Amino acid sequence: MPRASTILVLALVSAPMALILPAFVPPAPRVHAAEDTSAGSRLPVIASPVRRVAGYEVRGQYVGRVVGRRTSELGFDTPGLLEAVLVREGDRVRKGDVLARLNITRLKARRQQLTAQLALARATYKESEANLELAKVTAHRQKNLMRSENVSRQAYDEARFQEQALRATLDANRASIEQAAAAVASLDADIELSQIVAPFDGTITGRLVDEGVALVSATPVLRLVEDEAMEVRIGLPSAVADRLEPGRLYDISIAGDERRGRLRALLHALDPMTRTVPAIFDVEARSSVRPPRSGQLAVILVNRFVADAGYWVPLGALVGGRRGLWDATALIREEGEPPLYRTVRREVEVLQTETERVFVRGAIADGDLIVTDGLHRIVPGQIVRLAEPRP
Repeated sequence: MPRASTILVLALVSAPMALILPAFVPPAPRVHAAEDTSAGSRLPVIASPVRRVAGYEVRGQYVGRVVGRRTSELGFDTPGLLEAVLVREGDRVRKGDVLARLNITRLKARRQQLTAQLALARATYKESEANLELAKVTAHRQKNLMRSENVSRQAYDEARFQEQALRATLDANRASIEQAAAAVASLDADIELSQIVAPFDGTITGRLVDEGVALVSATPVLRLVEDEAMEVRIGLPSAVADRLEPGRLYDISIAGDERRGRLRALLHALDPMTRTVPAIFDVEARSSVRPPRSGQLAVILVNRFVADAGYWVPLGALVGGRRGLWDATALIREEGEPPLYRTVRREVEVLQTETERVFVRGAIADGDLIVTDGLHRIVPGQIVRLAEPRP
């Protein structure tokens, strides 16, 4: 019995092992089918011939600003106490509008004083004029009496010199009148200049001081911008500026709005900060688009031809290469029919990039078939066929 039990236990233990053994049996070796070398089994690729061109155009973008044709910081010609500022920032004004004024109490008092001096000078002149008339009559009478020997020569000379002295006094009185009148006119000019008048139509963009401030001469009070006539100022490289022609229209983008700007002038002196040539464009008005604001960014688009022979290829025709170069894949025709091609890598240098194509030069020739898509699926030396043209 013990021997029989031992056999039974061994049988139970070994039974599961029999079930597990088939899992560890290695798979049967696969039998490879014969490689199909027909043209239909080759990988189809999309390719197109390249054409050599003499160069390419570079569409350069240069940024500047919109400015008012006239911008003035307005102030008073004379010192004084600022009495009133009649406008606020954002107000549109017309030429001749009064924008601010000084307190003119002292000027009014001074004018009264000068007016009184002018009146006194005129009265003195009239008095001297009357005295001169009397002196002229007296001298004439003395001259007649001297001829009849009724008066002495001395009396006649005294009357004659008295007339000459009164003539000089009258000239001095006349000069005093002119001096007093000039003083009154000068003060009237000061009174007129004690208010700021808009020199042109525009918008107030800055209120720099407020009422109650004692101002010295030429202190800026308001900033006025002529916003109906805008111009664009852009700094351009000398090589680009030399290609522009004053009077021609160029494409300018302002806040996303495409406009036309006429080149008015190219300044001869370079900007000392940017070392660029300042170009001034007059922006054409468009009724359908809001007028540009002073200070907005403006971008001019300038096309420039670069004489450097090469080829345009689609962006998908290149993959990264070595030493900063790029790789294109060319197709070389194999013998036999139907046509098959062998892939060859060609190193190229990228000269210009656009949205969907690039301009390159390098180890490709005019008329070469260049793979334009799916480069990740092929390797150099692979035999491929051309895909059917896309509908």
